[in-house]
Amino acid sequence: MSRGGGKSTRLELVTGALHVAEVEHAYVSLLHERLPDGVLSELDSAPMTQDAVASWAARHGINAECVRNGFAVYCNGGWTRYGRCNGATWASPATPQDWRVRVAELDAAGVVGDALYGRADERLVDESTRNHDGRFSFPGIESSMVHEALIRHARPISADPSTEPLEAFIVRATRHWRARAKVAAGYGLSPSTSPAAWGNLTRDLEWLYWRDVDRLTVRQIVARWASERHDHVIPETVKKAIRQLSQLLGLPARQSGRPPKQK
Repeated sequence: MSRGGGKSTRLELVTGALHVAEVEHAYVSLLHERLPDGVLSELDSAPMTQDAVASWAARHGINAECVRNGFAVYCNGGWTRYGRCNGATWASPATPQDWRVRVAELDAAGVVGDALYGRADERLVDESTRNHDGRFSFPGIESSMVHEALIRHARPISADPSTEPLEAFIVRATRHWRARAKVAAGYGLSPSTSPAAWGNLTRDLEWLYWRDVDRLTVRQIVARWASERHDHVIPETVKKAIRQLSQLLGLPARQSGRPPKQK
């Protein structure tokens, strides 16, 4: 998978016909389900900022962007109000009314055909990244211009099969979805995705959780898997699976050795 285009490859197919977004969805769902109450409740008194969630995530070995976005709902009293959230669809317990209103406003805007905004405009949608303040930015471009580009591509789209090939429309539709997903991020939402196509994803995420949250070594993971699942795997299989998932999720590289478990 190309790494040179910022976030532009996040929705492209990768090894095993699996979208990065699907890996993120499965990972966040597992954490919502499995993290202890005591760990999640730490966010209750934290402000709803990227920095606060990042600090919390780093303490527990899960500092990926999808975690920073997907667990902000517990901040600022969210744990007290909502308790454990269902990560199966959205990061928040219910789609906020203000987002529903925003969607209606976007849908009411003029329909866009196959109008070309230009590659520069498209890059603002594809490659912009989220700042600590929650806004999306692009090097050398004002945040307001990035936001305007997102809104342009978030408008409803139409198709004319007589002039536009299916492949070109799919590219536009993907960019339209991506633009709306980034606008939705401003409301504390993260995308819903379909089930992952990677057959071993559940297993591999389990191993990743054991390593990063339970702080197990590869040898301990192999032994625990054999004991609990009666399935024998070799250490290299575990290492490869964890390495691939860590890279896809953007988790910080681990140092050699096993760090002490955070209290």
